[in-house]
Amino acid sequence: LAENTKYYVRLSAMNDLGFGGVSTFDVSTADVGVLPGVPTAVTLGGYYTDDSLRVQWQPPFEDGGATITQYRVEWDSSPSFVDSSADYGEEQVSLVYEVQSILTYFRSGDDVQQRSGTFTLTWGGAVSPPLQYDSSADEVEVAIAGLTGVWDVGVNPVRVSRQPVARGYRWMVTFAGVYGDVGMLEADGTMMVGDNPLISTEEVVKGSADIYPGQFTYEVQTIATSALSTLGGEFKLTFENKQTSWIPVDCSALLFKEKLQALDTIHTVTVSKDVVDYDTNSIAWTVTFTHEVHEMAQGADNIGLITVSDVSRLTPATTAEVSVTENIAGTGPMTFDITGVTAGTPMFARVSAYNNRGYGPLSATAKGTARGAPEPPSTVSVAAASGTSLQVVWDPVTSANGAAVDGYDVEWYSEEADSEIQIITTSANDGLTEIQRVTITADEEGVGGFFTMSFDGETTELINWDEEAEGDESVKSKLEKLSTIGTVGVTRAYSQKVVNGLKVNIVSTESKATVVQGSTDSLELDDMIWIGNEAFAVKSVTAGEIQLGTTADYTVSATVTGEDIYGAKVYKWANGYTWDIDYSSHVGGQPQLTASPADNWVGTNPTLDTSTVREGLAPLSGTFRLSFDGQSTPPLAASTSASAMESALEALTTIGDVDVERTVNNNGHNWRVTFLSQLGNVALMQAEDSQLAGPSAKARVTTGQQGVEPADYGYATIADGDASSYAITGLTMGQTYMVHVRAYNTEGYGAFALGQPAPIAPVEAPSVATNVEFFPISLTALKLVWDAPASNGGSAVVKYLIQWDIDSSFSNLATSGYEHEMAVSPTSTTTTFCYNIPISKASAAIPRFARVLAWVWHDRASIIEL
Repeated sequence: LAENTKYYVRLSAMNDLGFGGVSTFDVSTADVGVLPGVPTAVTLGGYYTDDSLRVQWQPPFEDGGATITQYRVEWDSSPSFVDSSADYGEEQVSLVYEVQSILTYFRSGDDVQQRSGTFTLTWGGAVSPPLQYDSSADEVEVAIAGLTGVWDVGVNPVRVSRQPVARGYRWMVTFAGVYGDVGMLEADGTMMVGDNPLISTEEVVKGSADIYPGQFTYEVQTIATSALSTLGGEFKLTFENKQTSWIPVDCSALLFKEKLQALDTIHTVTVSKDVVDYDTNSIAWTVTFTHEVHEMAQGADNIGLITVSDVSRLTPATTAEVSVTENIAGTGPMTFDITGVTAGTPMFARVSAYNNRGYGPLSATAKGTARGAPEPPSTVSVAAASGTSLQVVWDPVTSANGAAVDGYDVEWYSEEADSEIQIITTSANDGLTEIQRVTITADEEGVGGFFTMSFDGETTELINWDEEAEGDESVKSKLEKLSTIGTVGVTRAYSQKVVNGLKVNIVSTESKATVVQGSTDSLELDDMIWIGNEAFAVKSVTAGEIQLGTTADYTVSATVTGEDIYGAKVYKWANGYTWDIDYSSHVGGQPQLTASPADNWVGTNPTLDTSTVREGLAPLSGTFRLSFDGQSTPPLAASTSASAMESALEALTTIGDVDVERTVNNNGHNWRVTFLSQLGNVALMQAEDSQLAGPSAKARVTTGQQGVEPADYGYATIADGDASSYAITGLTMGQTYMVHVRAYNTEGYGAFALGQPAPIAPVEAPSVATNVEFFPISLTALKLVWDAPASNGGSAVVKYLIQWDIDSSFSNLATSGYEHEMAVSPTSTTTTFCYNIPISKASAAIPRFARVLAWVWHDRASIIEL
C-alpha cells in the first residue's frame, strides 16, 4: 500500500447460508519517515589528475526512517554554487532498480487451439507455485516476492505490470526492494497449452545498488538440488580450481559454510538454507561472499560462479541435478570523479541525500584543486655557441597544470637508444566459457536443406540440416574456418519439445507411463520421447497410458531403468537437432551467434533458433595497484583501458611521460608501457594484486625492453621556474646532438620538448687557409695556391671565396667584382686547392693583392691576404 493514503474497506461475514451485510470503513496508512540527514566526511581531491577530482562522502547518520536511494553532487569554481557558471555541474547518483520482462507467446489464437495451462518462475533456487498463462500483475508480483523474500523492511520486493502482446502477455518486473544487478528469473512454460506456446525472460535494465564512494555489493549465489524423486547421496563443488569435500544433500547451513570456507580461495561466506521441495528433499543454499582469501579488504567483487564438479554419488542418478545461479552480482567499491575541470582552479563540492521524503540538507562544502605535471615548453631553440657548446633557449610552458613550475631538466645525447618498455600482465586460470545452442524444430518430419551461422561479422559456408557435430565436414570444422571463432567444442543431440500440459508417473522396471495430467493426443506410434532423462519410443498410447518401446524398434518393449518418478514431464522429438557450441578459446561473454536458412531449406513450419545455454564469465575481476619509486596508483580495474592506465601512471610524480598500449591475453590483459621521458634503464614497477578476484588471479610486471642510456648522454637540472636558457658545454666539436627540455613542479616531470633544429652540432668558424702562395704564371694570369684550414670548426668546408684587387684594402671589390667562389664537396678528401686569376696584359706590371676564405655551412674563416 502507499503510505499516508486513505483506503476504504468493506467487510462481510459468511456462513452456510451465504454472506451477510456489509460494513464499510476507512483507514489511512502511516506517514513514515522524514528527510535524511547531512552526508558526512565529504572531501574533494583525495585523488586527482590535471583535469579530474575525486569526491568522497559517507551516508548521513540518520536516513530519516526510509531508504536513501539517491545523492546529488554539485560542484563549481565558486563556493556559492552559481548554476549559470561555466564551471557549475551536478549529477544524481541513484539506485538503479533491476527490470526484467517475462514474455509469453502463442503462434495462433484460441480459434486454432484454446490457450490454457500454467507456467512457473524460478529464482535463487526456489520455484513459484503454478501461475495461469494469463495471470494478473498482482498474482505474478506475489509469486516473485515469495521467491526473493524481504530484503529491505518496508519496501515491496517487486512491482509488476502486465500488458497483452501478440496473443500472449508481457509482465514487466521491477525489483524495487532487491538491490543491485539481480540474477535472471527463469521461466518454465512446459505446462502451458495452446498453439506452440513459448515463454522467455529478458533483462531490460541492469540494476545497481552502489550510490556512495566505497560502497560495494556482495556477490550472492544459490546452489540448489532437484530431482523427480527423493534425493539422496552427496556432491562436490569447485571454486577457483579448488574442490570441496563431499557435501550431503541434506547439509545444514553451518556445515555448508564450513565446507566452502575450507577452500584455499574462500575466506568468509554466509550461508542460508531453504527447503525447495519437501517431497523430493530438494534444497537451496544461498551463499553470500564477503571475503576471498587473498583480499586485503572486504568485498569479493563480481567473481566467478561456484561450479558443480562431482555428482557421481547423487541419487536418483537419472534425474538428480545440482545447479548454481547468481542471485546478485558483486561489485567493487564505487568511486565518483568530477572530470573536465581546469587545472589550478580551486573547485568546491557539496552533497545532499534523498529518500522518499525528498532531499535532505546540504553537506559541508569541500575544496580541492586539480593539478598535474606541467606541459612542455612551447618552443625550444638550440644554436651553436662555440665549437664545444650549444646555447638552449625556451619559451615558458603552455600550462603549469595548477602547480607553479619549479625548474627544468635539459638533456642531451648524440645517438638515440632503446626506450624502457615494461609489460604489466594480469592473468588467471580459465573462467566459465560461453555455450550457445542452435536448434532446429518442425511440426513434422521432413526438414531438409542447408543453413548458415554468423559470428561477429563472418558467415560460415553451407551447413546441412543434420550436419555432424565434429569431423572433417562438420559444424565444428565450418565454424573454426571463421577468423572470429578460434577453437570451439560442438555436441549434437535430437531437438526436443515438451508435450505441453502432460505429466506422467513411471515405475522402475515397468514398460509403461501412466498419465496423471494433460492429454496424449499429440503422441503417435514410434514417436521418440524422453521421460526423466530416459529415451523411449511410443509403442502404443491411450488417453491414460503410454506403452514404452525401444528407440531402435518401437515394437519391442522398453523398461524404465531409473527410479520411480511421479509427475514427470514428457518431451518428444522436435524433428530436428540441437548443436551446443562451447567457445573454449574465448574469454567471458560472447556476441550471440545467429543462424539463417539457406539453400533448399524445407520442412513443415521449420524453425531455426539460437540461444545461450551458459553465459561466459571472464575469470578476472576486481582491482590492482601499481607502484613506482615509493608512490602507488589508485585501484585499477582488472580490465582498465590503456588511456586510464596511462593517466594513472602519469599522475605519479615519479613517472613522467609514458605511452600505453593494451592487448588481450588468454584470460587477462597486457599493458605495454613505454617510458618516453625517462631515458636509460628504468627501475621496474611493482604490482599489488590482493584485490584481484579469479582463479589464481595474478598481476605482475616484466621488462619487455631494457632501456639503454643514449650515447654521450648528459643532463642538467635548473632549479629555477623562471629560467629560459642554458648553455651546454664540454661537447665534442662537430658531433651532432639531440636536446630535450622538460619542466617539473610538485606533481612531477612533464613531457619533453625537442630542441630545434635537431640534430645540431657545436661548431665554430674554420681557421685560416694554410700554406697560401701567390705568383704569376704569365702576363695575363696569376695563380693562387692554398691548403685547407687546420680546423674546419666542426663542419665541412663547402666552398672557398677568392678575392683580388690592386688596393691592399680591397676597396675596389664593390665595383670591380674581383672575386670568385669555388664549390667543394663536403665529402672531398682534397687538401690543396688553386685558382688562376685572369688579368689584363696592359696592367701586368701593377701589383695585385689576393685573399682566400674557407666557408662552412654557418660561417666563414678569417681572411688571408697576400
